Amino acid sequence: MPLFGGLVTMNLGQLLLSLAPIWFVLFGVTGVGFALACWQILRDAPRAEAFLREHPGDPAVSVPTGSR
Repeated sequence: MPLFGGLVTMNLGQLLLSLAPIWFVLFGVTGVGFALACWQILRDAPRAEAFLREHPGDPAVSVPTGSR
């Protein structure tokens, strides 16, 4: 959430310096995008914790991928 707060503060400062309509659009689009991203992270965190509790010893890579 601090990242979102910093983004909002930065965009608000840009809006106050130049009140062109495109800044309002950019502020809205980026604000909504970051709010959705934060919501998805908070929504998926309990599911990720439950998965890691159920699979504590699984290796990160179980099959060689052939990449270097």
